[in-house]
Amino acid sequence: DTIEARWIAVTGIAIVVAGAIIFTQIHVTTSLALLAGALFIAGLGHGTVLPPAMGASYQGMPKPEIPAATATYNVVIRVGSSFGTAALAVVLQQAIRSRIPGATGGLSGAAALHGEQARAALTSAFGVSFWWVAAIAAIAIIPAALIPSKHGTSGKHGIPT
Repeated sequence: DTIEARWIAVTGIAIVVAGAIIFTQIHVTTSLALLAGALFIAGLGHGTVLPPAMGASYQGMPKPEIPAATATYNVVIRVGSSFGTAALAVVLQQAIRSRIPGATGGLSGAAALHGEQARAALTSAFGVSFWWVAAIAAIAIIPAALIPSKHGTSGKHGIPT
C-alpha cells in the first residue's frame, strides 16, 4: 500500500511493452533461451498489471457489490482478451500475405512453404504483429495512469503524505 496501484500497473505495462519489443527483433536464428526470456518478461509484466488494477477497482466499493463487480471484471477481461487476440491474428495474417506471395491462406498457407526465405518472411510477419502488441500496450499506460489514488492526495511516487 505504500506505492499506489496506478504506478505498479504502469510499470507492469512498461514491462509488457519491453517484452513485446524483444519479440519484434526475432529472426530465424533467434535462440529459444531469448524467446523464453522475452516470454518471461512479458508474463512478469502481465502479472504486475492485473492484481493492483483489480484491487484498486474494488477500493471504496460496498462489500455486497464486490461479487457482481468481480464477475463483471472477469467478463470484461475475457472479452477484451478474445477481441485482442482476434485483431492480432488478422494483423499477422495480413503481414504474412504481404511478405510471402504464395501464402494465400495466411499462416496455414505459409506453413506449406519451405526454405530459408519463407521462414525469414514468416518471422518478419510475427515481428510486425508484436509491434502492434507493443503499441497497444503502450497506449494502455494512459488509462492505467488514471487509476484513482487510494488516499486522495499523495506525495512523491504516490506515497501518502
